[in-house]
Amino acid sequence: MDRYRHPWLRRFAIVFAILFGWLAVSVLFYQEGPDDRSLITSLLSGKL
Repeated sequence: MDRYRHPWLRRFAIVFAILFGWLAVSVLFYQEGPDDRSLITSLLSGKL
């Protein structure tokens, strides 16, 4: 398959996958509960 023939396209796909994975993990941590002040929820709410 020629989908990842270009290096910049592969780099973009990797960055997009990392960002999407981080977003999914942060959403899962955020849904655990509003009282849970973990690092991810603190970063999402902007309250460190």
